[in-house]
Amino acid sequence: YKGIELGNGMKALLISDPDSSVSSAAVNVMVGTMADPEEMLGLAHFCEHMVFLKSKEYPTLNDMQDKVSKSSGLTNAFTNPLDTNFFFQVSSGAFEETLKIFSHFFIDPIFTEDLMKEEVASVDSEYRRNLNVDFWRLRLLMELIGNPKSSFSKFGTGNTETLITKPQANGVDIVKTLQKFYD
Repeated sequence: YKGIELGNGMKALLISDPDSSVSSAAVNVMVGTMADPEEMLGLAHFCEHMVFLKSKEYPTLNDMQDKVSKSSGLTNAFTNPLDTNFFFQVSSGAFEETLKIFSHFFIDPIFTEDLMKEEVASVDSEYRRNLNVDFWRLRLLMELIGNPKSSFSKFGTGNTETLITKPQANGVDIVKTLQKFYD
């Protein structure tokens, strides 16, 4: 185990096990749903989805997913009220190349209108699927009964209404808002 701090202030924990056949990496960003602007609830979760699609260095849709699948790995992300976590695990031989693809999510992601529409549909589908899951029902209930002035009471998952319909009706440029939030 070794803790380091990079020149940009990012802190990292490096763990090495030479006997392991798998390697993994995770990035935890200390921004979550409580940072969502009122005009686009669910933006942090939506940003999590968008970051995983393309980057300038790796512009083919789902380069990461394809690389991970080919090496029998896994990748995912999750957004909480205070943070967002991205992670992957692959066979050790595929780690370096996968890490390069992964790192570009945080260097030069691509946010476009066409990608946005597809991914809002994915977020909306996730929201609808979770309506019947007790954990998510409880979380939604806590958001609804909480103090409406508190950031904790924000609807964090997002759906088509909060990510496209209402913002567009209010003249919000969704791609620019997403890019600003990401920055």
